[in-house]
Amino acid sequence: MPDSAPGVALRPLPAAKRARTLSASWKMGNGFHAVEQVVDFIGDGVARADLVRHLRQTYPHWSERRPHRYLDHIRSLGVFTRRGTMMLPTDSGRDLQRTGDPDALRDQVLTSILGFDHLLVWLSERPRSRSWLLDRLRQVNQGWTTDIVPKSWIDWTIWLDLAVETSDGFILTERGKAWRSLIHWNPEPLP
Repeated sequence: MPDSAPGVALRPLPAAKRARTLSASWKMGNGFHAVEQVVDFIGDGVARADLVRHLRQTYPHWSERRPHRYLDHIRSLGVFTRRGTMMLPTDSGRDLQRTGDPDALRDQVLTSILGFDHLLVWLSERPRSRSWLLDRLRQVNQGWTTDIVPKSWIDWTIWLDLAVETSDGFILTERGKAWRSLIHWNPEPLP
């Protein structure tokens, strides 16, 4: 698990600079495993055109533009970077390739994706129902006028092994509690 440097706190981006969507690209199932597959295909580096071709072959029902949007969404997770026409793994991407561990995404998800820190804080307080979480997430970003993105965020907490749904509502897993312990700020909504 990649550790933040001892004694160095995570630095969250302001709400206005955070990624606001991953949802449209994750309708094919577990988004975390889809990210793993892309990062594995990237290996030590791959031409963007080859990666797009691979995605079109993997998901033939996708529109012409969808692989490009998908890669933009994944890039917000900090697992690869683009240098010219090449897609190269970041340190987090290499950690994910090596371990398959969701913790490789931890720092980026907590500090750069709008709403994840909110979810973990809320779930650390008590079990929360899906409807309560959806309502509160829509308040984080007034631009989320449907439940598409908020539902996706809840799914991501499950895919990353941060939360589980019980008969009382969603609660944090041990991994979720560990991630929550790193949130030393008050998560802010978009103004």
